[in-house]
Amino acid sequence: MNLPQIKPINFTNELNDNQSETPVTSEPHPLPHSLIINKAVVPWAMEQQKKGAGQWDITELENFFKNTTLPSPPVKLNPWTTIIDIPLFITSHLEVIKENNGVKNYEPYYNRLTELMNYLSSQLN
Repeated sequence: MNLPQIKPINFTNELNDNQSETPVTSEPHPLPHSLIINKAVVPWAMEQQKKGAGQWDITELENFFKNTTLPSPPVKLNPWTTIIDIPLFITSHLEVIKENNGVKNYEPYYNRLTELMNYLSSQLN
């Protein structure tokens, strides 16, 4: 059995003919602050920012929760979601979706708030 030949890696600053030259600058990166963690750009966050289907209507949720009397806990939204501290749940989820509006990875936060809004609306009627 013949093994493939392995070539050593050359760690020099010289570029080969088949490599493209990319300029290195000391300018700050033009990304939103939410995509930069510890001064490093998070690649998956950039991709998720691009994949966002659109902005969510957060003001509708905020207005609903401001003008609605909250029930006494616990609230069981579905078989896997039980809310024990309703004001904390609403506040924390609103903060997350405001900071990451439209980013696909954070859509479950938006969906849970929408589900709570629908649940409370059905209880009021």
